[in-house]
Amino acid sequence: MPEPVDVTAPRSLPLAPLLLVLACVGLGTSALMLHLYLSPEAGACGPGGGCDAVRSSRWSAVAGIPLPYLGMGYFGALVAAILVPALRKRWLLTALGLGGVATGITLLVLQGAFIGAWCPYCVVVDVCSLGSGLALLPAMAAPRLRLSGRAVAAAFGLGAAVPLALAGLLHAPEPPPVPDGPAPEAIARAQVEGQVTIVEFVDFECPFCRRQHARLSGILDELAATEGDEGVRVVYKHLPLPMHPHAREAARFACCAEEQGRGEAMVDALFAREELSTEACFESAREVGLDEAALQECLDSTRPDARLEADAQEARAAKVQRLPTCFVGEQRFEGLQEESTLRAAIERARAQQAGTPS
Repeated sequence: MPEPVDVTAPRSLPLAPLLLVLACVGLGTSALMLHLYLSPEAGACGPGGGCDAVRSSRWSAVAGIPLPYLGMGYFGALVAAILVPALRKRWLLTALGLGGVATGITLLVLQGAFIGAWCPYCVVVDVCSLGSGLALLPAMAAPRLRLSGRAVAAAFGLGAAVPLALAGLLHAPEPPPVPDGPAPEAIARAQVEGQVTIVEFVDFECPFCRRQHARLSGILDELAATEGDEGVRVVYKHLPLPMHPHAREAARFACCAEEQGRGEAMVDALFAREELSTEACFESAREVGLDEAALQECLDSTRPDARLEADAQEARAAKVQRLPTCFVGEQRFEGLQEESTLRAAIERARAQQAGTPS
């Protein structure tokens, strides 16, 4: 007579190998995305493909933390929970499962419905998040996983192979060539004798513009503190990109702040904001001491729109293709620059102003 089956005994999860594969592929692809986010080659916003649009959108970070960091944290925790029995707690598996499903669906909807562009790397990560969450559901009731050494090795192998294959298939195109020749007329016109003039085309929601602003501000603050340097001025040209929903309104606030002589302070305040809703822009205006009646009159007028159109025309004339683009003196730099590059450019421009060899 066969022995009775104990239906209360924990069962092994039949989808355990698939779950580990999804977790490893998600982890590897998140690591690849982080590399792409932080590499100098990814240091620009522009009207390029889906990866550029998603990476430079307002949804590419949560509380200032780039999503690839969060992806690595999620999939790393999932791999640990699968492989380490002591971490295989029902509450943790439930949290990881529900979080994976919710996050995967949310990020896919954001790309399709709000950003209007698809990043293949992001899609792989989101599908892995959604799939692993669904595959994890049976383990919530019976948190027992059995994996052979061969299955673990295969999962880790795929976790490395899939991101490498993606990188090979979806390698970033070469950046457009930087135009040579003399500086554009608008840049030459902005130069002032005896001062180094930096002309920068920016978008307040472009993460690379934000990083470059922080680097450049640090350099200028250091020069002012150590040398009392007042010989460097910055002229901002606003080029809000359509992919950034609040960039144009923030740029209008900056234009109106210039009318009150507080343009640079307003630029600093807006770049320091994590989000740029209209109310946040008004808060920045109060922080820098703008006259609210004059500000509102300016915002209600067409003057800031005319200024933005003029800046856009200058950008087209200067063949600006990516943001940030800046001219230190008359030397062009496209995309996010290293601090050492900016320092050297300022020193060259100062030497030229002084009439000494650079």
